[in-house]
Amino acid sequence: MHHGSRDRRGLRDGRHDVVLIGRNPESLEVALAKIATSVDEFVARGLLREGSTTDALARITIETSLESAEGAGLVIEALPRTSR
Repeated sequence: MHHGSRDRRGLRDGRHDVVLIGRNPESLEVALAKIATSVDEFVARGLLREGSTTDALARITIETSLESAEGAGLVIEALPRTSR
């Protein structure tokens, strides 16, 4: 599962809860680590306040079932890039 920087930037404003759906818990944990790294970079550059990473991660729930998207106001599909 690929989680593009555009998707990660959408989490930084802190106004939305997010359900991140993936094929397995392991890939979702990797995605959370990438999100944390991205938010940490914004903090390091002074674009976000200290504590933003913890706040962002607290708003993310991980799931492996597509049914978790039921009732969502917005769904973004992100697929992995494949090597050619």
